[in-house]
Amino acid sequence: MKCKIVLLFCIAAAFMTVSPVYAGGGKDPPHPVKAVAPHIGEPRILAAYIIDDTGNKNYIEGMYLPQAAAAYFPTPFAVTSKERRLSFDRNMPYRILSKSDLKSGVRVYKIEMASVAQDLKGIRYEEGRSYTFSFPRASLGREGGAALQPAPYALERAIRISNVLEGIARLESLSYDNTSGVFKASVDVAAQSIKR
Repeated sequence: MKCKIVLLFCIAAAFMTVSPVYAGGGKDPPHPVKAVAPHIGEPRILAAYIIDDTGNKNYIEGMYLPQAAAAYFPTPFAVTSKERRLSFDRNMPYRILSKSDLKSGVRVYKIEMASVAQDLKGIRYEEGRSYTFSFPRASLGREGGAALQPAPYALERAIRISNVLEGIARLESLSYDNTSGVFKASVDVAAQSIKR
Protein backbone atom coordinates (compact mmCIF):
# COMPACT_ATOMS: atom_id res chain seq x y z
CA MET A 1 0.00 0.00 0.00
CA LYS A 2 2.82 2.41 0.91
CA CYS A 3 4.50 1.71 -2.45
CA LYS A 4 1.30 2.62 -4.34
CA ILE A 5 0.96 5.91 -2.46
CA VAL A 6 4.59 6.81 -3.14
CA LEU A 7 4.16 5.90 -6.83
CA LEU A 8 1.01 8.04 -7.16
CA PHE A 9 2.78 10.95 -5.44
CA CYS A 10 5.74 10.66 -7.85
CA ILE A 11 3.45 10.59 -10.90
CA ALA A 12 1.51 13.64 -9.65
CA ALA A 13 4.76 15.52 -8.98
CA ALA A 14 6.02 14.71 -12.47
CA PHE A 15 2.85 16.10 -14.10
CA MET A 16 3.12 19.31 -12.07
CA THR A 17 6.72 19.96 -13.14
CA VAL A 18 6.42 19.27 -16.87
CA SER A 19 6.72 22.38 -19.03
CA PRO A 20 4.10 22.89 -21.73
CA VAL A 21 5.15 21.51 -25.10
CA TYR A 22 4.28 23.07 -28.41
CA ALA A 23 3.72 20.58 -31.20
CA GLY A 24 3.69 22.93 -34.18
CA GLY A 25 5.73 25.81 -35.52
CA GLY A 26 5.75 29.30 -34.11
CA LYS A 27 5.42 29.99 -30.41
CA ASP A 28 3.19 29.45 -27.41
CA PRO A 29 1.89 32.42 -25.45
CA PRO A 30 4.28 33.15 -22.58
CA HIS A 31 3.42 32.01 -19.09
CA PRO A 32 4.77 33.31 -15.76
CA VAL A 33 7.54 31.55 -13.86
CA LYS A 34 8.34 32.10 -10.19
CA ALA A 35 12.07 32.56 -10.69
CA VAL A 36 14.61 32.33 -13.45
CA ALA A 37 16.94 30.14 -11.46
CA PRO A 38 18.74 26.85 -12.04
CA HIS A 39 17.85 23.63 -10.30
CA ILE A 40 20.30 23.63 -7.38
CA GLY A 41 21.81 20.65 -5.62
CA GLU A 42 22.05 17.68 -7.95
CA PRO A 43 24.05 17.01 -11.11
CA ARG A 44 21.96 17.46 -14.26
CA ILE A 45 22.14 15.45 -17.47
CA LEU A 46 21.58 17.87 -20.37
CA ALA A 47 21.50 17.79 -24.16
CA ALA A 48 23.83 20.39 -25.66
CA TYR A 49 23.19 20.92 -29.39
CA ILE A 50 26.00 22.25 -31.56
CA ILE A 51 26.13 23.19 -35.24
CA ASP A 52 29.47 21.91 -36.54
CA ASP A 53 30.48 24.68 -38.92
CA THR A 54 34.25 24.31 -38.48
CA GLY A 55 35.04 20.59 -38.43
CA ASN A 56 37.47 21.40 -35.61
CA LYS A 57 36.66 19.22 -32.57
CA ASN A 58 38.85 21.28 -30.21
CA TYR A 59 37.18 24.54 -31.23
CA ILE A 60 33.68 23.08 -30.98
CA GLU A 61 34.29 21.61 -27.53
CA GLY A 62 36.28 24.61 -26.33
CA MET A 63 33.99 27.41 -27.57
CA TYR A 64 30.53 26.22 -28.60
CA LEU A 65 29.97 23.52 -25.98
CA PRO A 66 30.65 25.71 -22.90
CA GLN A 67 28.11 28.29 -24.16
CA ALA A 68 25.53 25.59 -24.87
CA ALA A 69 25.99 24.25 -21.33
CA ALA A 70 25.98 27.67 -19.64
CA ALA A 71 22.74 28.63 -21.43
CA TYR A 72 20.87 26.26 -19.06
CA PHE A 73 21.83 28.54 -16.15
CA PRO A 74 20.96 32.22 -15.51
CA THR A 75 22.62 34.31 -18.20
CA PRO A 76 22.65 38.09 -17.71
CA PHE A 77 21.87 40.13 -20.84
CA ALA A 78 21.55 43.72 -21.96
CA VAL A 79 19.97 45.05 -25.15
CA THR A 80 21.25 48.23 -26.80
CA SER A 81 20.34 49.82 -30.11
CA LYS A 82 23.24 47.92 -31.72
CA GLU A 83 23.29 44.49 -30.10
CA ARG A 84 22.04 41.93 -27.59
CA ARG A 85 24.88 41.12 -25.22
CA LEU A 86 24.78 37.77 -23.36
CA SER A 87 27.22 37.20 -20.47
CA PHE A 88 27.77 33.44 -20.34
CA ASP A 89 29.46 31.95 -17.29
CA ARG A 90 32.42 30.12 -18.86
CA ASN A 91 33.55 28.48 -15.60
CA MET A 92 30.74 25.96 -15.24
CA PRO A 93 32.08 22.42 -14.78
CA TYR A 94 30.65 19.70 -17.00
CA ARG A 95 31.57 16.24 -18.23
CA ILE A 96 30.86 14.86 -21.71
CA LEU A 97 29.01 11.55 -21.44
CA SER A 98 28.39 10.94 -25.16
CA LYS A 99 28.03 12.68 -28.51
CA SER A 100 26.09 11.91 -31.68
CA ASP A 101 26.12 13.35 -35.17
CA LEU A 102 22.67 14.15 -36.53
CA LYS A 103 21.66 15.46 -39.94
CA SER A 104 22.54 18.91 -41.33
CA GLY A 105 25.72 19.35 -39.30
CA VAL A 106 23.86 19.14 -35.98
CA ARG A 107 25.75 17.39 -33.20
CA VAL A 108 24.30 16.61 -29.77
CA TYR A 109 26.43 16.18 -26.67
CA LYS A 110 25.01 14.51 -23.61
CA ILE A 111 26.68 16.26 -20.69
CA GLU A 112 26.56 16.06 -16.93
CA MET A 113 26.75 19.37 -15.11
CA ALA A 114 27.25 19.98 -11.44
CA SER A 115 24.49 22.38 -10.41
CA VAL A 116 26.05 25.47 -8.91
CA ALA A 117 24.48 28.68 -7.66
CA GLN A 118 25.56 31.55 -9.87
CA ASP A 119 26.42 34.81 -8.18
CA LEU A 120 24.23 37.44 -9.78
CA LYS A 121 25.79 40.14 -7.56
CA GLY A 122 22.69 40.67 -5.46
CA ILE A 123 20.70 42.17 -8.34
CA ARG A 124 16.95 41.74 -7.92
CA TYR A 125 14.87 40.42 -10.77
CA GLU A 126 11.16 40.62 -11.41
CA GLU A 127 9.04 37.53 -11.86
CA GLY A 128 9.94 36.02 -15.20
CA ARG A 129 8.05 34.57 -18.13
CA SER A 130 8.62 31.33 -20.00
CA TYR A 131 8.60 31.38 -23.82
CA THR A 132 8.21 28.19 -25.89
CA PHE A 133 8.85 28.29 -29.63
CA SER A 134 10.32 26.32 -32.52
CA PHE A 135 12.75 27.24 -35.28
CA PRO A 136 14.16 25.36 -38.29
CA ARG A 137 17.80 24.33 -38.56
CA ALA A 138 17.96 26.48 -41.72
CA SER A 139 17.40 29.66 -39.65
CA LEU A 140 20.85 29.16 -38.10
CA GLY A 141 22.73 29.26 -41.43
CA ARG A 142 23.26 27.03 -44.41
CA GLU A 143 24.75 23.57 -43.98
CA GLY A 144 28.52 23.59 -44.44
CA GLY A 145 28.74 27.36 -43.91
CA ALA A 146 29.03 29.69 -40.93
CA ALA A 147 26.17 29.09 -38.50
CA LEU A 148 24.61 30.50 -35.36
CA GLN A 149 24.55 28.12 -32.40
CA PRO A 150 21.13 26.85 -31.23
CA ALA A 151 21.36 27.66 -27.48
CA PRO A 152 22.48 31.33 -27.82
CA TYR A 153 20.03 31.77 -30.71
CA ALA A 154 17.17 30.48 -28.52
CA LEU A 155 18.11 32.88 -25.69
CA GLU A 156 18.33 35.83 -28.06
CA ARG A 157 15.01 35.00 -29.70
CA ALA A 158 13.23 34.76 -26.33
CA ILE A 159 14.77 38.07 -25.27
CA ARG A 160 13.53 39.66 -28.52
CA ILE A 161 10.02 38.26 -28.00
CA SER A 162 9.96 39.43 -24.35
CA ASN A 163 10.94 43.06 -25.16
CA VAL A 164 13.00 43.07 -21.93
CA LEU A 165 16.06 45.35 -22.23
CA GLU A 166 18.08 44.11 -19.26
CA GLY A 167 17.74 40.99 -17.16
CA ILE A 168 18.51 37.30 -17.14
CA ALA A 169 17.55 34.46 -19.47
CA ARG A 170 17.82 30.72 -18.96
CA LEU A 171 17.30 27.84 -21.37
CA GLU A 172 14.79 25.50 -19.75
CA SER A 173 14.86 22.93 -22.56
CA LEU A 174 16.09 22.46 -26.12
CA SER A 175 15.37 19.54 -28.46
CA TYR A 176 15.87 18.75 -32.12
CA ASP A 177 13.66 16.68 -34.41
CA ASN A 178 16.03 14.99 -36.84
CA THR A 179 13.21 14.18 -39.27
CA SER A 180 11.75 17.68 -39.67
CA GLY A 181 14.98 19.57 -38.95
CA VAL A 182 13.25 21.72 -36.33
CA PHE A 183 14.51 22.82 -32.91
CA LYS A 184 12.06 23.36 -30.06
CA ALA A 185 13.10 25.62 -27.16
CA SER A 186 11.69 26.79 -23.87
CA VAL A 187 13.40 29.85 -22.36
CA ASP A 188 12.73 31.77 -19.13
CA VAL A 189 13.32 35.55 -19.19
CA ALA A 190 13.18 37.98 -16.26
CA ALA A 191 13.74 41.73 -16.19
CA GLN A 192 16.08 43.41 -13.76
CA SER A 193 14.11 45.23 -11.08
CA ILE A 194 14.31 49.02 -11.15
CA LYS A 195 16.48 50.31 -8.32
CA ARG A 196 15.00 53.19 -6.34
